[in-house]
Amino acid sequence: MLPAPRAILRPFQVFSIQKRHGSGMSRVEVAMKAAIRDGPHFKNTIWTADEHLPPIAYYPRKHGIPCAVLHFRSHHPRLLELFTYFATHTGSALGIPMSQPIHLPTQRSLWTVIKGPFAHKKSQENFDRKVYKRAIKAWDAHPAVIGYWAEYLREHQVPGVGLRVSRWERAPLGITSDAAFNEIRETSEKFRLATSRYQIVTLGDAIVKTEIAAALDALKETQDAATREGEKTGESSKEESSKGKSSNEQSSKEQLSKEQSKNNKGGKSKSGRS
Repeated sequence: MLPAPRAILRPFQVFSIQKRHGSGMSRVEVAMKAAIRDGPHFKNTIWTADEHLPPIAYYPRKHGIPCAVLHFRSHHPRLLELFTYFATHTGSALGIPMSQPIHLPTQRSLWTVIKGPFAHKKSQENFDRKVYKRAIKAWDAHPAVIGYWAEYLREHQVPGVGLRVSRWERAPLGITSDAAFNEIRETSEKFRLATSRYQIVTLGDAIVKTEIAAALDALKETQDAATREGEKTGESSKEESSKGKSSNEQSSKEQLSKEQSKNNKGGKSKSGRS
């Protein structure tokens, strides 16, 4: 049997290897190489020699119901191969029907930057970054087993490799009429409110509600003021019309009195002449 790798790294060993190799290797690669004993069996086991690793038993799918998808991201392809092998090995140990690591397209980002602001302004440099991606699909497994698998991978995650787990859980048909479903919904709403994203959303909704209520109140006030002004203008027009009528009546009375007085004067003068 092959000797087992050491589980605990000693800082002075990693530092001595970094000092010995210099800048030719990254810190993560140096640490992972320091975790393995020197010998013919462990030489290049992490990197390329798959014949030194124990084979993985892939169980066949019975029903073909998907239950989880594991996504891996890393800038180091060797560490990515190590962690994907570890994930498939643990999944086969748990008896999960799963696929082999799927090679996804590599994401490459390019930047062009000037070398300096003064003397080297016209000369430019190109920088690139590659993100290597892998995926593993799992079928026909219990949600609890998938949870144990994900937690175990998170506990023993390789530094420099990102992991994302997407799970699907099935529920019975009558769960919507059950009281447990209401409890689950309440707890999910509490957890949603606990996150910063949903806090911002709820705060925005509250601000919108308050602003709409204030706008409606202002609209009602303007409408009330308009109705009051209309009533006042109607009353003033009525008063003016009544004043105009009274003035017209008075003027007509004055004219009648003047005409009567003229008629009286004319009658008196005629009687005196006679």
